[in-house]
Amino acid sequence: LRMSKKIAQLTKVIYHLNNRNEDHEMDLQEMAEQYEAEIEQILKDTADKVNFFKNQLEAARDEKRIQEISKQLEAKYEDEKRRCLMELEAVRKRSSEKEAAIQKAATKQIDTLTVQVDQLQEQLQRRIK
Repeated sequence: LRMSKKIAQLTKVIYHLNNRNEDHEMDLQEMAEQYEAEIEQILKDTADKVNFFKNQLEAARDEKRIQEISKQLEAKYEDEKRRCLMELEAVRKRSSEKEAAIQKAATKQIDTLTVQVDQLQEQLQRRIK
C-alpha cells in the first residue's frame, strides 16, 4: 500500500513535471515566434529606412547634378554673351570705319564736283562776257 502511494505520488510528480515541461516548451516556442516576428519587423523597418536614405541620397545627387549643369550652362551663356558683345563691338567699329571712309570719299567727291561746278561757272561767265 505504501509502495502504491509512493508510485502514485511519483506518477503525479512525473505527470506534473511533464506538464510543466510541455508548458515550458510551449512558452519557449511562443517566445521564439515572438522574437522571430520582432526580428522580421526590425529587418523590415531597417530596409525601409535604408531605402528612404538611398532615395534621399539619390535626390541630393540629382540636385547637385542639376546645379552643376546649371552652372555650366550659365558659364557657357556668359562666354557666348561676351563673345557676341565683342563681335558686336567689332562690327560697330568696322561699320564706323566704313562710314568714315564713305563720308571721306563723298566729301572728296563733293569737293571735286564743287571745283568742277565753279570752273564751269567761270567758263560760262567768260563766255557770257
